[in-house]
Amino acid sequence: MKRRDLIKALGAVALAGSIGARGVHAQPPAPSSKSPENSAPTGPLPKVVAGIAIVDSKIATEATKLAQEASPPFLFNHAARTFLFGALTGKASGLKVDHELLYIACILHDIGLTEQFVGDLPFEIQGAQAARRFLEAHGLAKDKSAIVWDGIAMHASAIGEFKQPEIALVGAGAGGGCRGSRFLGDQKRGRKRDCAGVPAP
Repeated sequence: MKRRDLIKALGAVALAGSIGARGVHAQPPAPSSKSPENSAPTGPLPKVVAGIAIVDSKIATEATKLAQEASPPFLFNHAARTFLFGALTGKASGLKVDHELLYIACILHDIGLTEQFVGDLPFEIQGAQAARRFLEAHGLAKDKSAIVWDGIAMHASAIGEFKQPEIALVGAGAGGGCRGSRFLGDQKRGRKRDCAGVPAP
């Protein structure tokens, strides 16, 4: 199964679960003209979440708008959480991170899965290519857009874990606790941990 199909299926399961949970309320919710799966999130993000400042520079704001317009809500929300998990992992690891580049790479890391940017290449490369074109068209320097390209292209690969923080933390954030716990320096010290962060025997 392609990852794009898997993510759509997971979104449908999550939507079905939230609809089923509404049955416990005494009054049914008012009918909506838009399906939650089809309505794109709009508006600014919060300024700070879990002690992490959401980057709101001009280029980051433009990247957020692109992700909001191209992505279904569940995919955009995953992208926003990816930044938070990645930034928290970097903070816990004491890493020096360019948060603007990390944010842009995270918020755009799955645009290769969207109808707007899907293509013949693997979704990571498709998204990285689309992000680079967008960022350079909006004036981001080529060396910075190259870091974003690597973060997106490598986020689903173990290779990214061995790159600079802005690249490695995209994968750590996308994987949430599982990949993040592996990133916290344990690999360099020869220790492995499970998804809960507990040292493996």
